Amino acid sequence: MKSYTGIAASLGYAVGPVHVIRRRTIVPVRRNIQPQALPQEIERFRAAIVKAKEEISELIDRLSRELGPEEAEILQAQLLILEDEMVWDATLTIIRLERINAEAAFARAIGDIATRFLEIEDEVFKERVNDIHDVEQRVLRAFDVENTGQLELPREPSIIAARNLTPSDTAVLGRDNVLGFIMDEGGNTSHVAILARSLGVPAVMGLKNAVVRLKSGREVGLDGEMGKLHVDPDPETSRELQRKAKLAGVANEKLAGLRELPAETPDGHRVRMMANVEFPLEIEEALARGAEGIGLLRTEYLFFMLQTIPNEEQRTELYGDMIKGMGGRPVIFRTLDVGGDKISDYLGASREYNPFLGWRGIRFLLANRPLLK
Repeated sequence: MKSYTGIAASLGYAVGPVHVIRRRTIVPVRRNIQPQALPQEIERFRAAIVKAKEEISELIDRLSRELGPEEAEILQAQLLILEDEMVWDATLTIIRLERINAEAAFARAIGDIATRFLEIEDEVFKERVNDIHDVEQRVLRAFDVENTGQLELPREPSIIAARNLTPSDTAVLGRDNVLGFIMDEGGNTSHVAILARSLGVPAVMGLKNAVVRLKSGREVGLDGEMGKLHVDPDPETSRELQRKAKLAGVANEKLAGLRELPAETPDGHRVRMMANVEFPLEIEEALARGAEGIGLLRTEYLFFMLQTIPNEEQRTELYGDMIKGMGGRPVIFRTLDVGGDKISDYLGASREYNPFLGWRGIRFLLANRPLLK
């Protein structure tokens, strides 16, 4: 047995065979185009974008049906990328000026955008590069009419293993036969981690190169609480993980019977049980656990998802949906907590030696009154 430690991204325990997912990365070959063929090349680009948008829309519909509209929001950002004027203008300019094929021009344009994201020293932004490359690969597959790009889904309960999974790959997997996730890359805010928590299965991310060596069918044990991956677990480790998984299931069943009871101390003191949430998908989980309201709703999620300052309409839609989801229960919003560890260049915050004591939170917002209002 070999054990590896990664990032504990979703709690839980699992033992089972690995289902390895490997995607061949498409690297387009650059071809020179004659001037008279440029209009045809531009039309090929438009057609590929349309096809990619149709595929993403279908995934959004499927994810909405299986996991709810909140999880489907993960892929909405990809549609925005495909509609972004910067992406279109950059690609069309490269096609016309350099006279090269559409797929090579598109890959160049997307590569330039991804490079800008990687220059931002914020892990959330760097993980969003995965969205950009996901879109890139989907569009490049759309240029090839013979390439279906279908993932091979697990046929038995398995632990999904990959170097990393794109948001759309995660959506395709859904919940069927998924016992957990192990990834060489990614972290707590990755799409895989979010989906794992929504499904209630363990996930260990950031395992470096431990996952890439695995082959499908090999048995592994997963400890989502400690962030441990056990390859070829010995009988004792397997029994312990299965025991913990069973105990967790029994505990959840017992707790489910208590969720409607009032939170009250033996001497009659009433306590309101409120949840802390950040992501829309956590609303359903909070209610399932008997939350009487949201005691703290972190407002950074929308900023990190859009990678820009959201407008009033975008905030109204998201926050309105979350409030409606709580069915009249109280929801307390925390003012935007940026600066320091969550630095965002587009907000104008500066980097500091000790960010936790410096220009952040309400101090940052009082200096940026329009943003606060």
